[in-house]
Formats: sequence, structure tokens, C-alpha cells
Amino acid sequence: MKKTIEAEPDSSTGPVVDFQDPRLYLKSALRKRRHFDFKQPGEYEKMAKMQRSKAKLEKLQVLLKI
Repeated sequence: MKKTIEAEPDSSTGPVVDFQDPRLYLKSALRKRRHFDFKQPGEYEKMAKMQRSKAKLEKLQVLLKI
């Protein structure tokens, strides 16, 4: 006494209608390929050091204004 469940077609999307308005100009979906650019070793460390020094300078400027 096994029951088999059959998959019913999904009716929530409705029928698919292929319609194209001739007044619209569609661009192709092609993109230019971009090359992969590796970062130089130490580049992020340099950026972090600059951000830390900038934050330290701002902190000192606030202390000197008091």
C-alpha cells in the first residue's frame, strides 16, 4: 500500500509568452573581459600603516586643541 507522489507542474508562474516589442533596441549582453590584476606584496600593509598614522595624527591634533 504505497502512495506515489507525482510532481505537479508549477502553475504559479503562469504560461510563458514570448513577446518582443520591436520598438525597443536591446543591447547585447556581451562584456569586455578584464584582466586579473595581482596586488604587489606589502601593498595592504602600506595602506594600513598610512591609515594608522593618519588616525594617530588626528588624535594628536584633537589633544593639542584642548
